[in-house]
Amino acid sequence: MSVLEIGVIGVGGMGARHAHNLSERVAHARVAAVYDLDTSRAESVARACAATVARDPREIIADPSIAAVLIATPDHTHAALALACVEHRKPVLCEKPLAVNSNDALSIVHAEAAYGQRLVSLGFMRRFDPQHVGVKQAINGGQIGRPVLFKGSSRDFNLPDNHAIDTLMTNSVIHDLDSLRWLMGADVEEIYMRGTKSRANFAANAYDVLLITASLAGGALGLIEIAASAGYGYDIGAEVIGDHGAAETAHPDGALVRQSHQRALAVPTDWLDRFQAAYVAEAQAWIESLYSQTLFPGASAWDGYLATLNAEACLRSIRSGATERVAPAPRPAFYA
Repeated sequence: MSVLEIGVIGVGGMGARHAHNLSERVAHARVAAVYDLDTSRAESVARACAATVARDPREIIADPSIAAVLIATPDHTHAALALACVEHRKPVLCEKPLAVNSNDALSIVHAEAAYGQRLVSLGFMRRFDPQHVGVKQAINGGQIGRPVLFKGSSRDFNLPDNHAIDTLMTNSVIHDLDSLRWLMGADVEEIYMRGTKSRANFAANAYDVLLITASLAGGALGLIEIAASAGYGYDIGAEVIGDHGAAETAHPDGALVRQSHQRALAVPTDWLDRFQAAYVAEAQAWIESLYSQTLFPGASAWDGYLATLNAEACLRSIRSGATERVAPAPRPAFYA
């Protein structure tokens, strides 16, 4: 099997992790070119991956020798770059979110559907995390019966005092919203979100503690709690309760240490370490789907659109104080 030449656009913490994984841990892939606004950073990653440095991201997208593109630039740039990939008929794995607003996300859906081939894959890496996959397998195997309740929790260190709730939703909470749909196998119909602050010096509306409740098609419910300034580590969990059982994510591999009158498990310090296995599995699945010309088993552009739409409904709810309906555009038959 030959090696696919991959271009990586954006090589900050996330993009550099992807570039190194593709170079060192993913079979049948080679990072051929990288781009970043920070030229010195791009040059450093390029040296490590034996790649060239592009002067412009669209140079990578348009290059016929580049088989596929990975986008890991700042969130607000994703939509335009992903749309450019569709226009150039170039497969792309785009980090979440697909777009920071649902209209831009929908334009990518329509462009891809018009072309008639799925080119856009989304980096919702929890779909490849061994713990989350275990829960999904238990559901699909009928071990817990019909799923009736999703419970998700996300905890992180400390947010800056002036963080924006909109960015928190589209950059972080959007993962939980995708996990809700994916694990439950149903779309959100109504959503309600409330927020509070763990520190008094946060800016107005800079909530870091969120509680989200959702009603799903078919009658199931969802509950997501976010504590983005929990202070002790990066801790992600999900549980699905069925009509005759339950399944939840186990703690990531690690030793239970008994010492000084305590039993303790280490908590990862950031998402890059916590989800490293998921990032590798995601990239390998993407490369294999390109080779076999089969659908990427992770999230699609349609999933990215719905995740952004659900995030917008959450933001409307926290501002209106009311439950908000989620009303997606008609799904193209292309995504059935």
